[in-house]
Amino acid sequence: MSANRYVKLNGNWMDSEWLLVLSAEARLAWVQMLCYVKLSGIGGRVKAKPSMVFARQNFIGEESVEQMIRAAKQNGALVEEDGTWLLTGWSKHQGDETASERQKRWREKQKQVQNGENVTGGNALRNGSNAEERRGEEKKGEDKPPKSPRGTGRNGNRLTGRKSPRLSQSRIGMGVLPGGLWAQTVEAGDLGIDGQEICR
Repeated sequence: MSANRYVKLNGNWMDSEWLLVLSAEARLAWVQMLCYVKLSGIGGRVKAKPSMVFARQNFIGEESVEQMIRAAKQNGALVEEDGTWLLTGWSKHQGDETASERQKRWREKQKQVQNGENVTGGNALRNGSNAEERRGEEKKGEDKPPKSPRGTGRNGNRLTGRKSPRLSQSRIGMGVLPGGLWAQTVEAGDLGIDGQEICR
């Protein structure tokens, strides 16, 4: 039994031709089959159940379960032998993502790093030299603090010559936009930004 109780379902799983011809309930039976194999099987192999039993356990019509099993067998997605069901594409679609296997791969990578082996495929050296050059350019202008950009009005007009009240404090909050969407609002008077500049 797998420790991970989630089954991976690709976003385009309905693109399979054999699934397109099935009824909605038969497609649900396929998803239930995936869940059954994930929870009770090993490596895509699980004990086969009679259609009636599988249907009742999953609250699906028996005819839909039989339709799904026939279509899956004809497509080669399901093989039934010696009282077991085998989902042929299980390892391809579900992968080997157990914690112990991920930990093993991570440890191997750490050994390579400690031994001085290149684990990045040359990307670090190429990108690292560019990063050093950029850092040197950034240090040239460190003696002057950056200037804040001047605000513009609604139509792109500069706010010069217009007096607008300064906000007394900085606040961050949530507001509702038209259509029920949420947006973060910022009032930053302490930063020297006018309220009109914020509420464009």
